[in-house]
Amino acid sequence: MFVTVAIAIVLLIVFARLSIAGSGPFPASISAVTPTGDGLAVTVNVTNEGSSVGQTTCRIVDVADRGMSRSAFVLSPRIEPGQTLEFSAVVTEFGPEVRELAVTCRTP
Repeated sequence: MFVTVAIAIVLLIVFARLSIAGSGPFPASISAVTPTGDGLAVTVNVTNEGSSVGQTTCRIVDVADRGMSRSAFVLSPRIEPGQTLEFSAVVTEFGPEVRELAVTCRTP
């Protein structure tokens, strides 16, 4: 029984890895920050430099505190290989005051 479960787990790990292979890296930048309600509307430009469709999780930080106290995480839409996509997300972690933000998007 244990061997069967172990084999199933290994196969799931291999399948998961193959399903994301070739996506990224995802260089990104912020093109606009505007106040909205209790937060900020942040416009992110992100490029999929990989060879397959993928999406990424981006970390947005306040440049003034270098991300030490607050960060926001947003999920990008699916991005075709070699394409750059612009998307907006509302983040409330920084309040409604416009400030300089930076973004990094990780490769799965």
